[in-house]
Amino acid sequence: ASTFTMLSGRQIILVNGAKAGNIYWQVGSSATIGTSAAFSGTILALASITVATNASVNGRLLARNGAVTLDSNAVVAPLANEGGIVAGSTEGSGDRLDGHAEGGAIECFGSCTFNRTLFSDNDAFGIGADGVALGGAINADAASLTVRNTTFVGNAAHAGLSAPLDPTPTAARGGAIASAAGLFDVAFTTFANNASQRELLDLLATTSGGALYLTPATPQLIDYRLFASLLSGNSADLGGD
Repeated sequence: ASTFTMLSGRQIILVNGAKAGNIYWQVGSSATIGTSAAFSGTILALASITVATNASVNGRLLARNGAVTLDSNAVVAPLANEGGIVAGSTEGSGDRLDGHAEGGAIECFGSCTFNRTLFSDNDAFGIGADGVALGGAINADAASLTVRNTTFVGNAAHAGLSAPLDPTPTAARGGAIASAAGLFDVAFTTFANNASQRELLDLLATTSGGALYLTPATPQLIDYRLFASLLSGNSADLGGD
């Protein structure tokens, strides 16, 4: 579809065993979810995504060229088919996997703004050779990332899942947020019990930032602002908050 609009107060009802993790909405421009709507699935939007007040999302919001804007929303990780983790892409030959996971709930580009939002129990898994997990909840490859009055709890980035397949080290970066934004502006926000984790006892895997991993694409344009926020109980196997 060229655009996607979900009216206020509507909900997506899954029947016959359908799971939100298996549903994808490809949008040629922008997507809008109305006030108090209940959305399920992953939106792949070429431009922007806007989620209105009190709407809930059981899925992921991926905007290629525009902003992802939230206001008083709950975003939870979607369930997919049982039976283990599946790599997002393959590269090379044989059983060599290259699975880079970027944002367990949201990957955003451009200018990204989140206000009064809950991110709970989202996961990003680095799978296969050179697998990297960036941001258990959010990966911001953006010009700016602004977060206000928001809670991140129980999100995780996982590394080391390549151990049985390939000896190449994997990495988990940012249990809650991984950001390459030039402007990182977070205030009145809680980060609790997020984690950057190694899996399968892979001693080569590295972890960074139990809550936050900040690495701007252009170092000379760094502007980090973290104000009146709480970081508690976050962990990284080889790092910290």
